[in-house]
This record gives sequence, C-alpha cells and structure tokens, in this order.
Amino acid sequence: MMHQTISIFLLAAVAVMVLPGCGNDLSGHEEVIESLIAQMDEMTTILEGITDVASVEAARTKLLAVSMKLNKLSEKKSSLSDLSKAEMKSLDERYEARVRKSMNAMLEQTRRIEMEPQVDEKLKEILSEVDTGS
Repeated sequence: MMHQTISIFLLAAVAVMVLPGCGNDLSGHEEVIESLIAQMDEMTTILEGITDVASVEAARTKLLAVSMKLNKLSEKKSSLSDLSKAEMKSLDERYEARVRKSMNAMLEQTRRIEMEPQVDEKLKEILSEVDTGS
C-alpha cells in the first residue's frame, strides 16, 4: 500500500531527473537535481519521525509541502532543454550516487512504516491529498 505511494514519488523523482524538456541550460538541470535530492532527504527526515498514527497526522503539513515541492520540480523540469548524451552522462556521473543514497534512505523508512498497517494507511491518505488537490 504505502510502498505504492512512495514508489510513485520515486518514479516522479526519477522522471524529474531524466525526462527531456525544452530550453537549454545545464545549470537548470543541476538545480532541479539538487532540489530533488534535498526534497527526498527532507521526506526521509519526516518519515524517520513517524512512529504512530498521531505522528503521521502531526507531520501532515510537512508531508504535503514536500510532496508539492516534488510536483513543482517535475513542472520545472519540463521547461528545461533536452540534454545531449554527453550532458546526461556528466550529470549521471556527478549525481547518481547522491540520488541513489537519498532514494534508498527514503525507501528504508517507507519499508519500516509499511510494517504498521494503520500508520501506513494514514500516511497514504495524507499523501493522496496532493494527487487529489484536497
């Protein structure tokens, strides 16, 4: 359940990094990747503090804020240029380890939360508010 919600986050995060856009500024891509890493790290920190349903509810505002920032990153990425293979390789070499580390840390926390069905369900409910605009 929760894994599916966070998997959507991760797919969006990867899409933010690798999908081509339109414009031409490598630094813009770097800014998006740096922001992506920061938001995944922030989400991990929030998830680390979640231990029960009450702590999920207490983290609602922060969870929604990070989720919305991730959505905005996706929008920003779409306004950027297509990258050449050499540019993509360069970004990959510079950022792959950091992105992987952030994604793995976030996944570790989501797996922990999945072990508590009520906590998992509450988190899923809150995160779905971003998708539905509630």
